[in-house]
Amino acid sequence: MPDVDWEDVAVHPTAAGFVWQAVVVGNAPGGPVRAPTCMVVALSEAGLIERLDEYLDPGGLASLRAQP
Repeated sequence: MPDVDWEDVAVHPTAAGFVWQAVVVGNAPGGPVRAPTCMVVALSEAGLIERLDEYLDPGGLASLRAQP
């Protein structure tokens, strides 16, 4: 998707790091893409990413699997 972008971005601090929420949007050959996503990030004591868990709603990605 050459025009991929993030909308409705929100960052929430946690005791271990932060939670990042957004909606990934763009246009695929099969049609528009609009999928909510969430990343749960744990930081080390040095402030580096120690762990990152990403969750993505696959329902919004159907047009990536569609045949044009």
